[in-house]
Amino acid sequence: SICGGTSASTPTMAGILSLINDVRLSKGLPSLGFVVPRIWKVAQEHPGEAFVDLAMPSNTSCGCGSYFPAAEGWDPQTGWGYPHWPGLLKYFASEESL
Repeated sequence: SICGGTSASTPTMAGILSLINDVRLSKGLPSLGFVVPRIWKVAQEHPGEAFVDLAMPSNTSCGCGSYFPAAEGWDPQTGWGYPHWPGLLKYFASEESL
């Protein structure tokens, strides 16, 4: 199960984006900068490629006694779903999605 909320996911995603920036810089591209609009665009225009939706219901406790069920298209613990490295490279380590 996925648990830990933003305390776990934020530093993980920061590390992933740092690796992607390293790839971009090695290709002579600028760093991603403010990445939020690009995340939304990629997630909406290419569903399941860079972020895989957690479509099954989940009653996982996040350590505070609360339960946050996931549903198709909405994952309270991960936002767009879990990151998928090949899709992240395709859409974030290039200018393909711009």
